[in-house]
Amino acid sequence: VEVDLAVHAPAGFRLGRADWVKVDASTIWVLDFKTTRTPPAQVPDTYAQQLRAYGAALATAYPARTVRLGVLWT
Repeated sequence: VEVDLAVHAPAGFRLGRADWVKVDASTIWVLDFKTTRTPPAQVPDTYAQQLRAYGAALATAYPARTVRLGVLWT
């Protein structure tokens, strides 16, 4: 399920949309879908920064839960 997120950044609020978020009793799972012919060996820094921002927003909303982040290459 896509989830709209507002993230506080040094330059103000940034809006984003996580492609898939699942919240259970102890964990928040966040996946961002990316399309490419050949997935890179490592997640590019721009995508990693984006995921960390989503994770920070969700960790603030759910402080007692662990946040797990990932990219699903399609």
